[in-house]
Amino acid sequence: YKDLSQKAAILGFAAYLTRILLPTETKPSLQALQHLFRRILRNPEPRRPDRFFPRRSFKPSPRWGPTGRRGA
Repeated sequence: YKDLSQKAAILGFAAYLTRILLPTETKPSLQALQHLFRRILRNPEPRRPDRFFPRRSFKPSPRWGPTGRRGA
């Protein structure tokens, strides 16, 4: 599961949501679900070679929150 792309799964689910939920018969819904799974498996998350350290966020700390300068 670690190689699956979360973005591809969300976009695929959004595209197939109505095809899965709207039909009254089960066969079209199951076929749409199979197509969705194939679509998700077709787009794996690319491996990033030579990554030795975890990703680091450069987002600034909150200014007014509980860990900010003026919120204490």
